[in-house]
Amino acid sequence: MTTYAQPALPELEPLLWGKRCSKCGESEPVVEYCERSNSNDGRRSHCKVCVAAYQRAYKQSHKDEAAAYRRAYEEENRAEIAATKHAYYEAHKEEIAAYDRAYRGANGEKIAARMSAYSQGHTEEIAARMSAYRKTPRGRAVDRANRARRRARQGGQYLTAAMIQEVQDAANGVCLYCGEHFEEGHIDHIIPVSKGGTNDRENLVYCCAYCNMSKGDKLLGDWLREEQAGGEQ
Repeated sequence: MTTYAQPALPELEPLLWGKRCSKCGESEPVVEYCERSNSNDGRRSHCKVCVAAYQRAYKQSHKDEAAAYRRAYEEENRAEIAATKHAYYEAHKEEIAAYDRAYRGANGEKIAARMSAYSQGHTEEIAARMSAYRKTPRGRAVDRANRARRRARQGGQYLTAAMIQEVQDAANGVCLYCGEHFEEGHIDHIIPVSKGGTNDRENLVYCCAYCNMSKGDKLLGDWLREEQAGGEQ
């Protein structure tokens, strides 16, 4: 236990000395006991060291119950928790981004090593999780954005998942080229990337799979003329 010097003023002695912990039996200054309004001296009977030890032991022996309670609470209040997190993020977006950049800059090698070790030990789990994610609307949009980004010319605008979603919403399930309704379509560059097209919003449409595959990397005018000529035969 910590040894304290005798108080310089006699009136401080009752405050600093004179309380024995009912758990460990050691005498400690009163300030080493947490406050408790319903006790005779306004302090707990166990010193802070004993209280901390008890709390650690309790958490260790009840960690499964605490985890189950936390999961149940998060499931029951999922929408409220998500809204609170989103509101906090929007209010502190720049601060969070600055902290993230600073942390990654200072711990880049450590983060890379940890991610590499995790991926090597969880290959199948990661593959299954990514496969399931790609089947969601968000996952499909991100996948299309990544593929379009790889094909984009140097200096072109990056195609984001948000932009993909915007193009899909604008189509409203109707192919801009043939006018037919469809459920699963493709993002198409009106002017193909191979012919100088960009990822600008004005150059993107969401069309049916047939039109996208038929058009390929042809210019829109050339493809439409071929389609018209084929239909007249």
